[in-house]
Amino acid sequence: MPFGPRPTPHKDALLSDDPKAAVPNPWFPIVENAIVHPDEHFVKAQRAFVHYSTLYGSREAQEDGVGGRGQTGWYALRHCAALTEKRLGRIKDGEEPGLFLG
Repeated sequence: MPFGPRPTPHKDALLSDDPKAAVPNPWFPIVENAIVHPDEHFVKAQRAFVHYSTLYGSREAQEDGVGGRGQTGWYALRHCAALTEKRLGRIKDGEEPGLFLG
């Protein structure tokens, strides 16, 4: 964690709900793993989740949606990205890479 005062993020910034999070952006760990993954489709899928989170992230999730009732769209999209990461392996953390279609 960097020392010194932290800048105040913009009111529309997608930040972690945890005020003690080492990285305030909840997408950073997912993107960080994706950019070093050997499967080029994986990084494209994760990039798409981040992109659509910026477009539709402020919408409320549907009652039968992935994020559950009362969750915003970015939470549902991040959940899908995390499930994709779990399936394909967190190779940055030493896991074996999985197969995208297998």
